[in-house]
Amino acid sequence: MKPSITREKGNKWYKDKKNLTIILGIFIIGTMILSTFGYSSFSGFTSADANYYDYNEYKFIETNQGWSTYINNNQVVFFFGPRDLEDFQLDVDLKSNNLDYLEKVYISFNPDDNLQPAIQEFIKFIKIESNFVIACSEDVKGCENLPIKTCKNSTDKIGVIQFNLDDKTEITTKNTCINVKGNTLSMIKMIDKIALANLGIMR
Repeated sequence: MKPSITREKGNKWYKDKKNLTIILGIFIIGTMILSTFGYSSFSGFTSADANYYDYNEYKFIETNQGWSTYINNNQVVFFFGPRDLEDFQLDVDLKSNNLDYLEKVYISFNPDDNLQPAIQEFIKFIKIESNFVIACSEDVKGCENLPIKTCKNSTDKIGVIQFNLDDKTEITTKNTCINVKGNTLSMIKMIDKIALANLGIMR
C-alpha cells in the first residue's frame, strides 16, 4: 500500500524550531544518500502475491513504499504508478539546469503547509547539482533559526526552489527560481509524472 499523507491542518510534523531543522536535514540528506535519482540496489521483486502490472515493458509492483519498478537492475520507487497518472494533465516549464552552477540553492516553504512529502519526492527525482539549504518562505513559528527566502531573493549566484500551497498545480521557472505550486498530492503526481517521462516510461 502507498505511504499515507496526513492532511489534518492541526497535525504539524514538527514541534519546535530545533526539531524542524533536524527533521528537514534528515529527510533531505537521507534521500540524497540512500538514492541516486531514486535508485536503490535490489535484485528483483520478492512479493509474488502483491498488486502489479506491466506498463510499456516495465513491471510495476505496489509495495509499502509506493510503486516499484526496475531500470538497469536498480529499483525505482514512485508514490504513484503510471496508471494513476495517465489522466493527470501536466503543463510544465521546468529548467532545473538553470540552477546547476550556482553557489547554493534554497529549498523554501512554509512548514505549516505540510508539503514535506512532495519536497522529498522533488529532491529524489529532479536532479539539481548545487548544494541545498533549507529555508522558510514565511517567518512563522519554527523558522526562527532558518533563513527566510522566496523567489524574490534569487540572484545570478543564488537559486531558490519555492513550494507554495495553491489550488493550481504547476511548476514555473524564472531565471534562477523554480516555483512549485499545488497541494501535497497534486505536487507528488506532477513530480512523479515528470520523472516517469524523463525515464522514458511515460510519454
